Amino acid sequence: MTQNNLATIDNQEIPEGYKKTEVGLIPQDWSVQKFGGLFEPSITRMKLKSDDSVAFVGMQDVSESAQLITQKVVKFHEVKSGFTFFGKGDVLVAKITPCFENGKGCITDNLITNIGYGSTEFHVLRANQNSVSKFIYYWTVNSTFRKKLELDMVGSAGHRRVPVSSIQNYLIPLPATHVEQQKIATALSDTDALISKLEKLIEKKQAIKTATMQQLLTGKTRLPEFALREDGTPKGYKDSELSQIPEDWMALSIGSDTSLKARIGWQALTTAEYLKEGNYYLVTGTDFNGGLVNWNSCCYVSEWRYKQDKNIQLQEYDVLVTKDGTIGKVGFIESLPLPATLNSGVFVVRPKLTKCLPRFLFYILTSSYFDDFVKLITAGSTIVHLYQKDFVNFKFYVPHNIEEQSAIANILADLDAELAKLNLKLDKFKNIKQGMMQELLTGKTRLV
Repeated sequence: MTQNNLATIDNQEIPEGYKKTEVGLIPQDWSVQKFGGLFEPSITRMKLKSDDSVAFVGMQDVSESAQLITQKVVKFHEVKSGFTFFGKGDVLVAKITPCFENGKGCITDNLITNIGYGSTEFHVLRANQNSVSKFIYYWTVNSTFRKKLELDMVGSAGHRRVPVSSIQNYLIPLPATHVEQQKIATALSDTDALISKLEKLIEKKQAIKTATMQQLLTGKTRLPEFALREDGTPKGYKDSELSQIPEDWMALSIGSDTSLKARIGWQALTTAEYLKEGNYYLVTGTDFNGGLVNWNSCCYVSEWRYKQDKNIQLQEYDVLVTKDGTIGKVGFIESLPLPATLNSGVFVVRPKLTKCLPRFLFYILTSSYFDDFVKLITAGSTIVHLYQKDFVNFKFYVPHNIEEQSAIANILADLDAELAKLNLKLDKFKNIKQGMMQELLTGKTRLV
């Protein structure tokens, strides 16, 4: 854009065709309006019979990406008192902390029935004759909208809520025509459709990986190159204390066949020892998910702390398992960008000798078998903690042949790599959508 296309007001350059307002630069033909001007001030409940079917949506039925993920059909008499009424196509916005801050809500255009009831912690926004429901919806999922209204929440700690008046009085730039609202909503809906398609693909790939792990890590399915004896006959199975396993596999346990280490109580770190910069990483249970350590999220510790216990100085191919909070999360140290140690909430597990490859053990600990073990030892407990005295009793089985372990681990690693690429693509799509929302909802980018 050339200088001739710009005007200057209060030392701010104003592009041709735009004007300065209390919500920033907006197109000349747009206006600044209260958000409440787009939806009905109140909603009248429809008269229903006691046995009429209606959809029910609880707070657990909407995601933090503002999607309606589940719903159920109930009879009207079950929900007519003490629940929030809405209709198909209305926008739901969680009003209570932390659901509002986390982005919970949805648009109900895919409601099973025309009438719905749900949590009393929803605000219901119904488009009036001058607005488009999806245009309203995309404003409610805009990060700027959510962050601004967080400041308006009222109530006691843990029960703070966004007043409907704050939503109604929130100022937005508004297109001059109903048609432009619809075009903006359609463009963002198309992006949502791409994201949804990719999420379903990821879900399908994850299901394939889970099924593959189930078969390969138990020996129920053998890789062809390891399935036959030297004489060409198929290998069989044998009984073990765990279950039937392939004849050339063996049972191991964490206590007997691995080294299990953690930071002990007297070595616990104080808050002041979690440093923002340094030369020695401190890995906590919040720093890894899906098997990968996010080194960018890690704090640091002093050289003294790092050297305090050599047993928990991390090495390449270490397997990590959380033991506090969200227990049973598993990480694998592929490489170390800097020396690193652990806080007191994480075990480091290292196979002894060459009975088990670290990466094979990693996949064992990410399987349903380890999940079932954790659920069994924590069932009925009010304190969620994985104790070493329990963890050492976890038993699993592995091929005698290290090459077979490696081949299985490589297949699962390839599936992980494919999932990682898809998740990276999904993150990019979501970032693109946020950028599009900011551009389209403010008029910085116009649709032809």
